[in-house]
This record gives sequence, structure tokens and C-alpha cells, in this order.
Amino acid sequence: MKSSSLFMSAKASFGLLSGIGLFVLALPLAAAEVNDDFSISDVRPHGTLLNEKSTPGGESKWMASPNLLFVKSPEGGVVTNANASIFFARTAVPEVRQTLEVSAELRPTMAANKDGWVALGFGANPDDFKFTWTDGVFILLTPAGGYQVMANYQGAFPETIDVRKGTVAPFSTEKFTKIKLVYEKGSNRLSVLINGTVVVDRYDFSNRDFYPVLSAAGFSGFGQKDRTFSIRNFEIGAK
Repeated sequence: MKSSSLFMSAKASFGLLSGIGLFVLALPLAAAEVNDDFSISDVRPHGTLLNEKSTPGGESKWMASPNLLFVKSPEGGVVTNANASIFFARTAVPEVRQTLEVSAELRPTMAANKDGWVALGFGANPDDFKFTWTDGVFILLTPAGGYQVMANYQGAFPETIDVRKGTVAPFSTEKFTKIKLVYEKGSNRLSVLINGTVVVDRYDFSNRDFYPVLSAAGFSGFGQKDRTFSIRNFEIGAK
């Protein structure tokens, strides 16, 4: 199914929410970091909302839809969805002078009779809730193992930049998929790794006259079975 159709399905349900290559692997450790493994603690117990919770080191605070919860699972602490409606979470990005890295482990599932997807991305930090990454970049992952990397999402092409699409292999909804986005600010290039394999190698946005905003990063999704989607080990690195 085309990505625009998937997002149209998500927009239709948005009202249900209440209130709200190798070069990359060789990069040195980032100077400023935001990490959240979503572990359960006294201040973030099982069943509590992700929204307005600080990251463990106190570096940042989450802004999230009201259907994202901390839960204890066999894998340890994770964040999951309370229902199949659209969900989104973002947190501030430290100052980026050279390179931004955003990574997480995602496990998507699909609700009955719905088109499901999850996404990891970065972009602007608007005042209202957005499940797409305004003026930014994101990778969409489906429960069938398909992925699509997009930028400057406008709901239609050619305004939206379709960087690459493909299939994760091997893939299983029983296992986490590790995704990493690496953006080089000086050269305006994007690299993407899936489970350690480079699938986008320094794509040049300058050829499309697009320069992403580096204000916030996080994740979003739609059509996931209740309390089955999982995300863990979210990291932002900036230098």
C-alpha cells in the first residue's frame, strides 16, 4: 500500500485521541546524548503515561499522545500503545553542529482490518501534536517488514521526498528491529541503518533544496494491536 494511503488512514483516526555504509559505523561517539531504555522505576511505574516524563538522566522530557504507556515485559521495560489509534512521542534534540544520530529498537504489529505502521524520525517541534515529522525525516516500518524513508512529508508527491523503500530481511514481528538515522549537517546528507546494515548511504538532500529542522526526535505509529507494539533503547546523539 502507498505511504500516502497509510497516512490518510491514520489521519482519519486522529480525532479518536482525547486532549491531545561503513562511514557511518566509524563515526565517533556523540558529544551530547539523550537516552531512554524505557525501564520501569518508582517515578515511571508500570502502566503510567509516557507524556511529560523525563528521560532517566533528566536531559529531556517527552511530549506524547495519551495512549502511550510504560509497561513491564519479558524484555524488560518498554513503551507500548493502549489502543490502535495514532500515537506519537517526541523529545528535544541537543544542539547539532556536525552530526545528529537517532536510533531505537521497534517491534510493530497490526490491528485487525487496519493498515499498520510505526516510524522513527526527527524534525520540527510544533506546538500541536503531529504524527508526521514536519520539516524533517523519518523511516516508516510496516508489520510485513517493509520500510520507507521519507523527508519533507506533505501528504503528496513530489513535495514529499521519497528517499528509499525496501524490505527488511530477515524480519519478524516477534523480534525488535534496530533502526538508526544519521544526518550530517554540514553536507546535508542522510544515512540509514537497519539491524546494522546500511540501506541509505549519505543521501544528499541539497539536490532537492531541502534542509531538515533539527529540533525534536521520537517515534509515531498507527494501527497497532492494543499493548503489542513495543519500543526500547531510544537514543539521540548530537555533536
